[in-house]
Amino acid sequence: MEPCKNCNFENTESSLFCGGCGKEMATLCEGCGTINKNQVFCTNCGQVVSSDLEEIYNPSNLEESENEQSKTAIPSTSTTRLIPEPGKLVDLISISSYAYKENFKSFLVLSLINGIPVLIIGI
Repeated sequence: MEPCKNCNFENTESSLFCGGCGKEMATLCEGCGTINKNQVFCTNCGQVVSSDLEEIYNPSNLEESENEQSKTAIPSTSTTRLIPEPGKLVDLISISSYAYKENFKSFLVLSLINGIPVLIIGI
């Protein structure tokens, strides 16, 4: 038995339409033609086959900033620093060690539970 996503009516495995509400139980993938039953994504090619999901994730529903993020990224010609600048690295280390000292007991308990060696910094 297979429940309908719309009304939870228990249908037989071979049902193409729900016996309780009449909604389609199977969706034909537009990309590859595979029949998908109660699936959101095609089991063959991964394309969205649920009309409910298409409505939710329709690009026209997104805000302008989200639409800009979904556009293809153009590689930048400027060089990007992947390593923090020297002054900022010192700040990062001091903040990290302060957080470690303040939460040492939590780190110790978690590390003992997970069997991870603990690094003790002059506490």
